[in-house]
Amino acid sequence: STGGGGGVVATGLTVSVASAITLHAHEAQVFELLMGVVREFNLKTTLRVAGGWVRDKLMNKHSDDIDIALDDCMGSEFAEKVNEYLKRHNMETHKIGEIQANPEKSKHLETATMKVLDIWIDFVNLRTEVYTSDSRVPVMAIGTPKEDAFRRDLTINSLFYNINENKLEDWTERGVSDLQHGYIRTPMDPVVTFTDDPLRVLRAIRFAARYSFVMADELCAAASSESVRTALETKISRERIGAEFEGMINGPHPDLACKYIVDFGLFNAVWMLPPKWQPADTSASLPPDHARQSVETVRQMKRFIESRVVNLRPDQRRLLLLCSSLKVFKGQTYIFKRRPCPLTDFIVKESLKWKCKDAEYVELMLRTCDQFHALAQQAAAGEVALNRVQVGLLLRETKEAWIESLILSLVTDFPSFPTPLTFLNSISTLDQESGAVKEVLGCMEAFRDQVEKLGLSTVWELRAPVTGSEVAALLTLKPGPVIGRIMQAQLEWTIANPGASRDDTVAWLLAQYRRLLPY
Repeated sequence: STGGGGGVVATGLTVSVASAITLHAHEAQVFELLMGVVREFNLKTTLRVAGGWVRDKLMNKHSDDIDIALDDCMGSEFAEKVNEYLKRHNMETHKIGEIQANPEKSKHLETATMKVLDIWIDFVNLRTEVYTSDSRVPVMAIGTPKEDAFRRDLTINSLFYNINENKLEDWTERGVSDLQHGYIRTPMDPVVTFTDDPLRVLRAIRFAARYSFVMADELCAAASSESVRTALETKISRERIGAEFEGMINGPHPDLACKYIVDFGLFNAVWMLPPKWQPADTSASLPPDHARQSVETVRQMKRFIESRVVNLRPDQRRLLLLCSSLKVFKGQTYIFKRRPCPLTDFIVKESLKWKCKDAEYVELMLRTCDQFHALAQQAAAGEVALNRVQVGLLLRETKEAWIESLILSLVTDFPSFPTPLTFLNSISTLDQESGAVKEVLGCMEAFRDQVEKLGLSTVWELRAPVTGSEVAALLTLKPGPVIGRIMQAQLEWTIANPGASRDDTVAWLLAQYRRLLPY
């Protein structure tokens, strides 16, 4: 059976797709070298570029992701021949990396990777699967291009470019058509495809969101099944799930991707919580619709980013969208080594396997955003002057990331969306003429203006005029916690008195702490 029925599907979408593959000069040079390997060693191998590169070329998008599928040998064998060819022709050889198969984690293909003329290429054999009676894990064997195409995740990723014959191959007979009509479906029954590798559910979501394509009904039903959700939680490494989620976040429509995750009942499979987790405070448990709230916050953040009110770097965008997806967990903790830790620490470090510094960033943003929210509203009201020390200490805590915490604090104050999110309305920007939008932007601008007027825009670089050892000598104190408390008080006094000299600070220290002197 097929992933979404046979033939052309009416999606209402029309995608511009090239009728043939056009090679850039460097690609042609690389492929000619690989064909030179075939000829020189009298190989009968047919070289095919598989998957994403073919899809992207047809959509006139640049791609460096070249995977070469081989029909009569393993990837490492051909890679060795490439190096032998390079050596014979007095060209630089390259180290061959091998990524081993791990069928228990649905990583079926052994891949050899190497540089050819400064382009990284993965070599892998075409595959088919043979199941033994006593194992649920298939044994991989070299397959035909048709067998391989039908084992791939999506029809739009099942296309080949035959290097030997310089032609496009569509073995499922639906890949090109589905690309033209913006249709996401699996080459085989989606239950079979997703059971083979449950990560493909997230890949289907990522591609549907990236291109705003329509997913087949049969695919959606399979993706929503209990068996697929369980398989995703148990068969797939958290690193692979985290990498797919990062691909969604970095894509053009992270809000749409998050919505599909929730629609398919996969929120807890992606943002996995600690086993048997319960809120420490039962009065502050997660709301029943927390998954939908997460999507809405991501949608709000994406709309704000797309409106370009603030110019953000890609890394800032990525982390703000991550924070938005996790804001529903603000204040929630779990017990780690007998100590309460932010629940988001577990999700970022264990569920998604992102870096520790990403978890620290999320914790900092969620811990400080309420303070920024209150200060921004106070700045906009203009009735009470901002406390210089309070603002200075908050900026020192967040450093350059203070603007991101300010954005996170205010983004959900923008007007809610008038219509539910779909692939048709995922491109959205703020109506900056709207009174409600102007009010929120006014809060943001008022706080930023106050930071400038108070001269606090680099306050995190401020150093106390009198060092800890100098304080100890001045007050004849031994090193210890009391020195730390005095240094903190000195820092706050320095923030409050920007024009004070070092002599002023020494005089203040003596006046403030004279009682500690031994005479």
